[in-house]
Amino acid sequence: MLPTALLRARRIALSFALVALAGCSSDDDGAGDTTPDASEADTVDDAASGDTGDDTATEDATETDAVETDGGDDVADAERDAGPDAADVAVDTGPDLGFDAGEVPTPETGAATTIDPETPSFALGRTGPCGTPTAVDERGLRRWPYLQNIQPGSAHVVWTATAGETATVRYARVDDDQWYTMDAVPQAYPASQTLDAEDYTAWDARLIGLEPGVDYCWELWADGEPLVVGGALRTAWRDDSGLSLIAVGDSGNGSAEQLALRDQMLEVDADVFLHLGDMAYGDGTYVEFERHMFDVYRELMQAMPMWPTPGNHEYKTNIATPYINVYYLPEQAWRDNEHEYYYSFDYGNVHFVSLDSNEVRGLTTLGDSGDDMLDWLEHDLTTNTRPWVVLFMHHPVYSSGQHGNTTWLQNSVLPILEDYDIDLVLVGHDHHYERTHAVLAGMASDDPYAITYVLAGAGGAGLREATGDWFTAEVNDEVHSFLHFEIDGCAGVGRAIDLDGNEIDRFEIDGCE
Repeated sequence: MLPTALLRARRIALSFALVALAGCSSDDDGAGDTTPDASEADTVDDAASGDTGDDTATEDATETDAVETDGGDDVADAERDAGPDAADVAVDTGPDLGFDAGEVPTPETGAATTIDPETPSFALGRTGPCGTPTAVDERGLRRWPYLQNIQPGSAHVVWTATAGETATVRYARVDDDQWYTMDAVPQAYPASQTLDAEDYTAWDARLIGLEPGVDYCWELWADGEPLVVGGALRTAWRDDSGLSLIAVGDSGNGSAEQLALRDQMLEVDADVFLHLGDMAYGDGTYVEFERHMFDVYRELMQAMPMWPTPGNHEYKTNIATPYINVYYLPEQAWRDNEHEYYYSFDYGNVHFVSLDSNEVRGLTTLGDSGDDMLDWLEHDLTTNTRPWVVLFMHHPVYSSGQHGNTTWLQNSVLPILEDYDIDLVLVGHDHHYERTHAVLAGMASDDPYAITYVLAGAGGAGLREATGDWFTAEVNDEVHSFLHFEIDGCAGVGRAIDLDGNEIDRFEIDGCE
């Protein structure tokens, strides 16, 4: 492992080179791009015509805010140059374990709520350990409840509604009759902000006092009346048992292919759903998040936690402000204004890291005084104790597709990744599937520190040609697909699955080498 000081010096030099080149960047799909161009050819849902072809997105100009070429962060230049001081940097930047959110509610003995068969209602998903999740009609539910930031001791249940002055979540262990009630925190979203058809309120309930690796039942209540019953979640676990994940990127256009892949994802028994960015074409607006993310994956997201990473299309509206507002993620960055753009969390024997790979983030991480995400990443990897490390972000380090390799990641992030024991890197951005050989120092290698990269960008947008390169072990640009990866002890098995349920690639990784 190279000394930290040497790594930092190398990054300082590379960062100044990036700044010099920033004004002449020719990547039309980069974070500084404010409108889609013909080369992007992303499939965008046309609600009026039902068109899901490779058309350029055409959104109201008020929905698309240009990303500043100087990085667009809300941090003043002076503050950025000064770098974080002791007051800025959190003492504990590790994963939130959920025991610091206040007093655990006093439980009450009771039973799960049931809805009278005569009451108009509808199912939110399949039957699980708490019954069939069911919502009551005409009580204002808008965005279906979704699970966020699941930790060993806490969990967020989030939803939006157009009615209700107060809201609570009632929860209990599956095998227990002791029910806790937690107030939900409201956040108003007027139509003038979202450009949606109506005002609504987002409700966020953080359930605390939970036990690791345990199934819980939950219910949503609005103004003292049941809104949703039969919900279920499982907290993250701390032991060395593995997990199953699904991952997909570049999906958010509402195409028939996105919906078909979604149906295949519902057939997989997974614990974690990773989205690799570009989930809300074409500009990452609130309306596009509703239409292409929450409406599409609502059954998945009410049953398992979805962990996202921002794509370049999310950045096209106010530096990914809608992205930040619709998700509830660990707040671990060393500056408050960077919270939720990148973060990490643990599940069993796996440490997950979500990085913001947009070039805006790279161009604002300048040298020793301000490279917060890179320094945070190094600190995070240094303090990790899990044998498996899975890192996910939007842009590819290696790709033989249209966009190809991402230079700033190779210059600034790759040296850090190769100095630590990263097992798997998941990315999107290019619209195809590609898996690399294990790669270290620019060549295929059987060294234990060599990293396997999987590009799972065939999630629903129009496919693009990929030619393969020296790093390519498997490539497919002919069919849409998602990744299913299962970890059992030291063994990891990955399968790329297409929209018909066919396995188009299979590979194995040893996470304990």
